[in-house]
Amino acid sequence: MQELKGKSGVYLFFNHVNGHCYIGSSVDLSHRFYCHLFGFHSNVVLQNAFNKYSIGSFSFIILCLCSKSLLLTHEQKALDLLSPVYNIAKKVSAPFFGLCHTPWNISSMQLLLQALKQPFQQRILVLITGFTGNAILLK
Repeated sequence: MQELKGKSGVYLFFNHVNGHCYIGSSVDLSHRFYCHLFGFHSNVVLQNAFNKYSIGSFSFIILCLCSKSLLLTHEQKALDLLSPVYNIAKKVSAPFFGLCHTPWNISSMQLLLQALKQPFQQRILVLITGFTGNAILLK
C-alpha cells in the first residue's frame, strides 16, 4: 500500500461472497485503506460486512487515480453506475441528506467530541465512563 501513499483517487471494496460493493474516495488512498482495515471509518454497513464475511472475502480495487479537485466527480459517477449496496450515502455532494441520527448516535458523537478535547489518557477515561457509567483506569 506504500505505492498509494499520498495519492488521491476513487476505490471500491468488492465482496466476493455476495457481489456487493462499497465505493469511496480519498486524498490518501493508503491511509484510507488502513482506516477501513482497522475499523476507523464511519460506514457501519461496510464494517458489519467485514465482520460477517471477514476482510479476506473483499478485494480493494482502485477505480481511478485523479486530482483532488476531481475526486467527488469521479466518485459520483461510480456511485451512479454501480449502485453499491454498502454505501449509505448515494450523493457525494450531500452525503447525509435525508438521514437522521438516533438519540444514541447523537450522544455518542457528543461524547467523542468531549473526549477529543482532553489529553490522551483522559480521552480513554471519558470514553469508558461515558459508555459504561464507571471507569477502570489501567496503568
